[in-house]
Amino acid sequence: MGKRRKTKANPNPQPKLKPKPEPKPALKLNPKPKPKPGPKPPAPAALVKRRNRAVFRVADPSRRRIVVVKRYDDWRDAVSERDVMRSYGKARHLVRMYRWRKRDGRGYIIMEYVRGSTLNEVIARRGALPPAKVRALALSVLDGLHQLHRRGFVHGDLHGRNVIVTDYDKAKVKIIDLQHAVKLGPSGRGRAKRIVPDPPPWLPPESRDGWLTPGYDIYGVGFMCACMLAGRILRTEAELRGVVAAGRASPPASPRTSGPASPRTSGPSSPRTSGPASPRASSPASPHDAPAAERLWQVVDKALQPDPGRRYADARAMMEDLRAAGRSRGR
Repeated sequence: MGKRRKTKANPNPQPKLKPKPEPKPALKLNPKPKPKPGPKPPAPAALVKRRNRAVFRVADPSRRRIVVVKRYDDWRDAVSERDVMRSYGKARHLVRMYRWRKRDGRGYIIMEYVRGSTLNEVIARRGALPPAKVRALALSVLDGLHQLHRRGFVHGDLHGRNVIVTDYDKAKVKIIDLQHAVKLGPSGRGRAKRIVPDPPPWLPPESRDGWLTPGYDIYGVGFMCACMLAGRILRTEAELRGVVAAGRASPPASPRTSGPASPRTSGPSSPRTSGPASPRASSPASPHDAPAAERLWQVVDKALQPDPGRRYADARAMMEDLRAAGRSRGR
């Protein structure tokens, strides 16, 4: 048997450390309550449903905002509207597009949710508007059209349901629904996406031919001005021409003394009493030779000429005459 080796003792033995007791949690005198969960985002709401498209109002949780999603069953139908909205970007009086998506053969345009009332709803609620307010709202619409026309596009379906009044006091508007917008060619005309054999009064007569120019949108502005001054939505061509003729013959009273009134008391005469007026053979007179209210009706009359060559050439020309009508001493 061999001898066991003796191990040398450690001259500096380490004392055994006792484990430290775990600290007791401090008492919270006023514990903070857990935050309550916020309200649930609203469920998607269908705003419009058509044969090949639908419009929804939905919540965008990533950016904490409400947006509008326009869905096309065929993504190729959404491309033209997408290109129009991309061209003007963040223009002040045109609805803004955030992004575009293509999925499962469908096209989705995500755009801002514009809060406010349509121009038709404003007319139905307020009746006849003062001429100064009509001018201010029309100038906002024309500013949006100018931004669209200078990029080579025509809206193609401008009426009171496609204009949202976001601030009535400041006359701020947004133009929406550009699915009928077309690109103008080198000749200054564009082929419409639809032919309307019997156009409603808010669409000009050239809707039957299918060729659009910037004057196509000018006609829509004139129609909206006539409705604002009359205090109602004009449903027929005869009613439209009668209201314009009556307005030029007897302009409404100044809003400084009478304020906005219903069309039964101070608005233009009903076409039942005045009868429809035929379109004038010559161009309307210059709107710089009459009191302000009459000038405004002259501007409206020129914008509503059946012949596109007798209307304003572009939005800027109509804006100049509207501003001149506002500077009249007879206002």
